[in-house]
Parts: sequence; C-alpha cells; structure tokens
Amino acid sequence: MNARLRDRISPWLALAALLVLWEAVVDLLDIPREVLPSAIDSFVAIWQFRGPLWTNALSTLTTTTIGFAIAVAVGMALGVAVGVSRPIYAALYPLVPYFEDELGLDVERFELVEYGATIAPTLQALPPRDRIVLHLRFVEDLTQAEIAERVARVADKLAKREANQAKYVEIQNAEAQCKTAKQFIALADRSVAELDDKAYAGKMLAAAQARVARAGLAEWLAPGTLPPLARAAGRAPAPAPGGRADAHPPASA
Repeated sequence: MNARLRDRISPWLALAALLVLWEAVVDLLDIPREVLPSAIDSFVAIWQFRGPLWTNALSTLTTTTIGFAIAVAVGMALGVAVGVSRPIYAALYPLVPYFEDELGLDVERFELVEYGATIAPTLQALPPRDRIVLHLRFVEDLTQAEIAERVARVADKLAKREANQAKYVEIQNAEAQCKTAKQFIALADRSVAELDDKAYAGKMLAAAQARVARAGLAEWLAPGTLPPLARAAGRAPAPAPGGRADAHPPASA
C-alpha cells in the first residue's frame, strides 16, 4: 500500500473503528439508551427523522444566509459612510468599543431558545419519554446520571401507580365525595397507609387546609383529627408518657 492511498483511507478506518468502539461500549456496559444511544440507534434515528431534520437544516441555512447577507450589506454601507463622512464617523465611533465587547459574546441560554424553535417539529414527533429526557438535559441542565435517576424514579412511581390502579380509583372517588377538612385528612392518612403516596397525601392536606381557612378550625376539625394529619405528613407524634398519643402539654402562662 503506497503512502498516498494510506493517507486517504486512514481517516475512514479511524472513523469506522470509533463507531465500532462506540457500539461495543454501549452494548457491553449496558448503558441505558436515554443516557447514551448506540451508534446503530443513532443512525436509525437520523434516517427515521430525515424529513424533519432536512426541513429544519434548510430553514437554519436559509435564515443564516439571509442574516449574513444583510450584515454584509449594512456593514459595507456603514463602512463607506464612516470613511467618507467625518460627522458620521464621529457619531458612530463611540459605539465601536461596545460592539467589540458585546457582539462577540454568547448571551446565556440564548442558544437554547434558538435550538428549541429549530427542532420543535422534530420534538413533537418523539415519544413523551424522549421529550422529557431532552427537557431534563437541555432545559433543567441535569447531568446524565441525574437524568437516569429521575427517569428511574418516575418509572418506579408509575409502576406502583399501575399496580395500585384500583385503589387509586377508589381513593379518587372518595376524594370527589369529601366535603370537610376532616374527611380530606382521613383520606390523606389512607393514601399513605395503602398507597405509600405522600405526594397525593400532600394534595389532600392542602385541600383540608383550604377548607379550614375558609370555614374556621373549630367547625371542621374535631378532637382526634390531628394524629392522622401528622401520620399522613410523616410526622406522627410520639405517645406522651402515661397518656394518649394526641395529648398536648398545657400552654404556659
């Protein structure tokens, strides 16, 4: 193999080796696809969304070309005007240091807005899970490990909700019938005991608090209601020595 042929094919061999290494690392380490897709998955996605990708790439190219043409035309006109007119030079020169310092800088997260507008049609074609992953990465700026942890936590929560769907339906029906703060608090206590869902319990407690704020504490809360409220919030009071769990020390004078 002569030197010229070797120089020509070396970049292609290096690229092929990199793709093979990429595919092998993802498969051998069993990396989740939402964290790092394999080379094959990436090429399949590019081919699958080739239409939206081409449309958005053409839109970006058109916008960039038009903007560059306008900038060249305006810049040349201003350059000629500054060169031939002393008053125009005196009027525009104070702005030059500002443009030198600021125009070349990236406005923080401005690129995010531009990317969002460019790839919006493609995002709409993605499954909800993939859109969530992209939102966590590029909007909330989470790391890949944090995204994997968040996705796993949501998946576990959804699995629990699916397994307890019948109980959720029963509790939601009971929620629709709740009229008093005491009923909401009892339902919050039940959602923690039966579903281990503190988020749903928090929703019930917020509804109870709203009822109390509107109608007054004495009307809605009867004795013995506070212990379930504390249990639902995960802060059950310890039994008082020689007394009930809801016993309270007398107020000091």
